[in-house]
Amino acid sequence: MFVAKFSRVSAKSSIKGNKHGVKPMIGEVMCGISKGSFIDGTMFEQADLVEGKLYLCDNTTEKYDGEDRVRVQVICAVSPLEFMQMRKELGAPVDLAKEASQAKKNEIEEDEDIFGDDDVTAEKTEDVEEEADITA
Repeated sequence: MFVAKFSRVSAKSSIKGNKHGVKPMIGEVMCGISKGSFIDGTMFEQADLVEGKLYLCDNTTEKYDGEDRVRVQVICAVSPLEFMQMRKELGAPVDLAKEASQAKKNEIEEDEDIFGDDDVTAEKTEDVEEEADITA
């Protein structure tokens, strides 16, 4: 479980919106452990969730097109006083999706050091960032 504060993915981002053209919401993990913090923008709006508000969340895994996808389930809103207690119980924020993305970036940079191909590395790094954002 984790507590997150959600904001809409930037219009400048290369992440595409859903079939309705609505960009996803991404959660900033404030405490606890998250395997992913993206929520479909339309689902976020339909659930009457509020951008910038704190929410207690959990991750579930479901099959989508034959692949395991991490889904964020919002459990409830969290007040500032509740957050103080949850931070003690859930611990420091850990975003496993971001850590995996960073590990892939580091791996690509190591490859770049070996092969010295800056242009290819930049393209691969962008692809990895987009892939990590979409699957998270």
